[in-house]
Amino acid sequence: MILTVSDITSLIKEKDDFALNEAQMHFIIDTAPIGFHWYTDREETDRKASITKFHNTAHKKITGLSDEEMTVRGIFGAITHPDDTFLQQETRKPLNNKETTHVSMEKRYLRKDGRTIWVNASWNRRWDPDGKGFEEVNSIEDITELKKAEKELRRKEAQLRFIFEASPIGLRWCYVEQLTKDSPLNYIERLTNPAHLKITGLTAEETDTLGIFKKITHPDDLSLQVFGEKQNMGYNDGAFSMESATFDQTEKSYGYQ
Repeated sequence: MILTVSDITSLIKEKDDFALNEAQMHFIIDTAPIGFHWYTDREETDRKASITKFHNTAHKKITGLSDEEMTVRGIFGAITHPDDTFLQQETRKPLNNKETTHVSMEKRYLRKDGRTIWVNASWNRRWDPDGKGFEEVNSIEDITELKKAEKELRRKEAQLRFIFEASPIGLRWCYVEQLTKDSPLNYIERLTNPAHLKITGLTAEETDTLGIFKKITHPDDLSLQVFGEKQNMGYNDGAFSMESATFDQTEKSYGYQ
C-alpha cells in the first residue's frame, strides 16, 4: 500500500479567502440603497438554463416586486410606465447593438400598490469574447422625492413669475457681481416686468443698456439717485428709496418712488 499526502493548506486558505470576499461583496450589494439587478444571457440549448439572475433588497423595495416576480422574463418592461417604454427602447438600442457598454435614463415604474416611482436607471453590459452572450447590471435609484421637489419648485417659480408680470407696480430685478467697492458692476441677469416698461417708456432691450435709467432720470433728481445707489452698493442695508421723475421717449415727465 502506498500512501501519498499533499500540503493543501494554501489551497484551503485561498478557498476560505474567496468565500469571505464573496460574503463581503454580497453584504455590500444587498445593503446598498441603490437597487441592483444582475443577469447573464447566453446562447445554449436549454434557454431557461442560460439565464442567471441576482438582485438585491433595494431593487425589490423600489419596484415592489417579490423574489419570484423578479425572475420572470420581461417583468421590468411590464411595470414600466407606458409613456417611458419607447424612450427606454431607444435608449437601450446602442447597448443591444454593441455600440456602447453603458446607457442611462430617468423612467417610471408602476408598482402593484398603485404608486408611481421615478428612478434613475442605468444599464452596464459586458459581452463574452465570442459575442454570443453577455452579463448585464441594471441599477436604479429612487428619485421620486426629487421629482416631487422639482415639480413644486416649478409651480412656485411659475406663481412668482405670474405675480411679477401681473404687478401694476414697476419691478426690475438684477443679479449683480461686484468684487470690491471700487470695481465696476457686472450685471449677470436682469428681469423687468411690463409695468416697469410702461412707466419708463423703454423696451425690454433698452433696459439692458448700461446707464439707461440715469439717462432718462430728471436732472434735478440725478445727484440724489446717484448718492442713494452708492449707499446701496456700499453694503449698508441693501436698499434705498426716493421720489424721482423720469422722461419717457415722448418727453413726458413721470414721478415715481
